[in-house]
Amino acid sequence: MTRRAKLWWGGAAVYAIVNILGFAYAAANREGPHAATHAVLLLVGAVVAWGVTLRTRRRESMNPSLPPARERLDTLQQSVDAIAIELERLGEAQRYRDKVEAQRNQSDR
Repeated sequence: MTRRAKLWWGGAAVYAIVNILGFAYAAANREGPHAATHAVLLLVGAVVAWGVTLRTRRRESMNPSLPPARERLDTLQQSVDAIAIELERLGEAQRYRDKVEAQRNQSDR
């Protein structure tokens, strides 16, 4: 989780705590509209947090993160090694073909 995301979640936690305590205080003092306002603010905050969480998960599933740099370098090195081996095999086959052709040309003369 990024630092920015941690700050947002910290702010959301403070927002929720303030509204829970405000609701409890207003309910204890029998202030109906005040308590209802805190209840509505809690619901709005929960809906917003839910929406942000869904959007973040959707974005993460669409853009899978890259593997660590070391892992990518290892994969690249293995690919380069495999290409080098194949090129060496092709070179050996070319040399063998040239040798056989040269022997044929000598025997035909």
